[in-house]
Amino acid sequence: MMKDVLSKMTGRQKLQYIFDYYKVQIALILAAVLVVGYGFCRLLTKPNVLVSVGLLNTTLGSSSKSMLTDGYLDTLTERGARDKVQLTGPLFISEDPGSDAYEYTYASSLKLQAQITDRSLDVVLLDEKSLAVLEKNGYLMKLPSSVRDEEGAASSDPYAISLEGTSFSQQANMSGTVYAGIIANTTRKEQAAQYIRYLLS
Repeated sequence: MMKDVLSKMTGRQKLQYIFDYYKVQIALILAAVLVVGYGFCRLLTKPNVLVSVGLLNTTLGSSSKSMLTDGYLDTLTERGARDKVQLTGPLFISEDPGSDAYEYTYASSLKLQAQITDRSLDVVLLDEKSLAVLEKNGYLMKLPSSVRDEEGAASSDPYAISLEGTSFSQQANMSGTVYAGIIANTTRKEQAAQYIRYLLS
């Protein structure tokens, strides 16, 4: 019997015997513990994305990007340590096959479509050219009245609103008119609208 065998062994021999006898089970248990531990660690450290913002045909300096991310978070009355604004881009969008940068714009279009399909993009800041492309493809939702009725906001386009004249555009030194719009299939419509109201303030 195993009990008799173990009684004749030293402590080290017992451990070696148990390991040899149960090594497959021990390996499986350790693997399960590692997988569960890794998943739990990822869950605790995974950022909580409040809103995802894409820059289309729009380039900004590091200070302006900080306004888009930390600047917005600082306006929230309640925020968690893992809360963040996810910034994507700049992506350059064009439907002109004769463009010198067509290969790059084609790759940008694929990335944009992937994010929209994945529902991981909420707000876009874009120029007039990329706005026309997104409207043509039905990628933008009509702006809610809470955005269109914002004090000082003016837009004849139901899908986007100009940031021209806002404190953000003045501090960001943006060249040309930049518009803000909300992706049609976003799962964070309220957060997206709140974010655009922040840009208009």
